[in-house]
Amino acid sequence: MAETLEQKVNGQEHKEEEKKKDSGVVKMLKGTANVAVGAAAIGASYMLFGNTGLAITAFSPISGRIVTKLAGKDFTTQNFRNEVLAGAVTAPLLIGTLKAVTELPKYYGIDGLVSILGAQIPAYSLGIAGFTLAAIPFYTALTYPIKYLVANKTLKGLGKDFKENYLKNTAKASLYLGLPGAALVSLSATVPILAPYLIPAFLGLGITYRALMSKDKLDYKKLFNPSTYFPNPLKPFSYIAEGLGSLMRKSGKPGSKPAPALASQPAH
Repeated sequence: MAETLEQKVNGQEHKEEEKKKDSGVVKMLKGTANVAVGAAAIGASYMLFGNTGLAITAFSPISGRIVTKLAGKDFTTQNFRNEVLAGAVTAPLLIGTLKAVTELPKYYGIDGLVSILGAQIPAYSLGIAGFTLAAIPFYTALTYPIKYLVANKTLKGLGKDFKENYLKNTAKASLYLGLPGAALVSLSATVPILAPYLIPAFLGLGITYRALMSKDKLDYKKLFNPSTYFPNPLKPFSYIAEGLGSLMRKSGKPGSKPAPALASQPAH
């Protein structure tokens, strides 16, 4: 017997209901996998590069979340995973850059004291600051593909974007972050005991860098909203509850099909 229009409609509604049930399971599984991958990347970065690698990798999703929320977008577990992976790849590049700017003054014999406005300042510190400023264009170029991939989920169009925005981004980074960044690197290298206390300043600098590089329109009023910094602790549990509920409903009605409507039965 040919399927009636009402049966077709009921069948379509049933399929859509099943898709909704499946979505809870998918969200739960994907969310768990994304968090697991991110946690593993943070652990690997710590094992390979110590506390510095841990800080760089862990700070990446923090700054990414803040800038994403300022743009009015949701920061998902997939965003978390991608940001952590980007931080893990960036870590050796940043560590290598910092090592270079602190070793080059020694290599060139920059030592002694320099008098500036009557104050005696170590020439080594000034050398680090100078090399840090000079390293900004190179560091921006090295990390450009990573940041582009995180933002666009693909490397397609990278060449065009690089040509259009690299010089502008480098200029903004040098203008707004060059001097404070150079001062922080110089101070932490010259007085290592202060380095742990400068971590919040480095984090603030990283967030500012991400905001300057963002192509989205940012609402800075959201900086005063706690949800910009802290995820909803109940959201993961809502995914779990939705997923478990979906599994229970599916197990309760295996292979169920909508019954044909009474009105569509032939009269006897």
